[in-house]
Amino acid sequence: SRSEWGRKWNERIFTVVGTCRKQGRSAWQFLQQAIHAHYFHKPVPSLLPHGA
Repeated sequence: SRSEWGRKWNERIFTVVGTCRKQGRSAWQFLQQAIHAHYFHKPVPSLLPHGA
């Protein structure tokens, strides 16, 4: 992306995808949970490994 906002968005998404991949988690499911939490004012899911 050409804008600063777009570059930051890309960095964040690639971080989520890479972290989920390393942990054997579904990035798609994580993003669904994060969006759901945002809209319903719930706690957001963590990217930290379980038990960390």
